[in-house]
Amino acid sequence: MVTSRPAATPNAVTVNPRKTAARCCAWSSPRCAPRAPAIPSVAQARRSWLTSGKPLEKPSTLAPEDQSFVDDKNGVGWGNRCYAHLKSGALPFARTACGKALEAKPEPRIRAMILYNLALIDAATPDPKGACEWLRQSASLRPGVGAVQEKFDALQCRELLAH
Repeated sequence: MVTSRPAATPNAVTVNPRKTAARCCAWSSPRCAPRAPAIPSVAQARRSWLTSGKPLEKPSTLAPEDQSFVDDKNGVGWGNRCYAHLKSGALPFARTACGKALEAKPEPRIRAMILYNLALIDAATPDPKGACEWLRQSASLRPGVGAVQEKFDALQCRELLAH
């Protein structure tokens, strides 16, 4: 005996009820519901970085021309590359170069300049609170620098850091 199947319509969608039920059960059950990974905020990462003395944990992207660069000037070379990338608008490359410069533990004057560049990067991203934190650190290393104070006032950092 031959049984005939109903003719499928060209736009019909076939659904496997077992897979659908399993999927619905998994998503509706609180035990099986997907959870977002615990990712620290930028402020938390920056705070932990400030207290640990380790470089800020962000994806590092070296510019192709920086791949083989060796800084023999205790961070000044990386600082110059950071500034060049910042001026060209390549902010991820600038952030990575600034991070490399800070890893070299430069003298306080150079470190303050690098921190100022990081503030400019954060201000352009825009992360005004992060920029204010970098400016605060830069000003503590080089008090009395007009550009740092002007940027600090322009971003209204006193109010941002008070919260």
